[in-house]
Amino acid sequence: MAAAEGSRNCFECLKTELATISRLGASRVTTILFDGAGSSECDRSSLTDYTTFLSRAISTPWGAALHAGLPILGVEGTFATNQKGTPAAGQVFVKSGPRAQVSPTGQGILSALTQAGYIVADSGRKLVYAMFLRDLSLSQDFKQFYAADEDHGAIAAAFQEGH
Repeated sequence: MAAAEGSRNCFECLKTELATISRLGASRVTTILFDGAGSSECDRSSLTDYTTFLSRAISTPWGAALHAGLPILGVEGTFATNQKGTPAAGQVFVKSGPRAQVSPTGQGILSALTQAGYIVADSGRKLVYAMFLRDLSLSQDFKQFYAADEDHGAIAAAFQEGH
């Protein structure tokens, strides 16, 4: 975004990014940006900000590209195997945001697992949704992460099939 305005400064980009998402309904109070990738532990946003942004972004000139770039539950991308073969497969367009770490003592934590995107419901309704999970303790094999990721897919599938 900053490059489009002639800047190569990544931190300047955050101002442009915040202005853009604010115009599309994200609150400057509840959305806090520390890096443009969303990978800082300090980055924060609310479910309302995510869903409001996505609801409004779809009607922008770049909204179709945003939608087309999302992984598809049960079909392709990071969710290719999650809910494969279910009625929801191919009907949930979702971006995830996992953040997991292991402490120096070997303890693991999933500090965030987020999903946000669009669902074409069984009824034909078009839904916007977001789910956040925070602070899940992890064993060394990270099996809780994989289970939580599958659970997120199952919840999205339940939304798709139930509406």
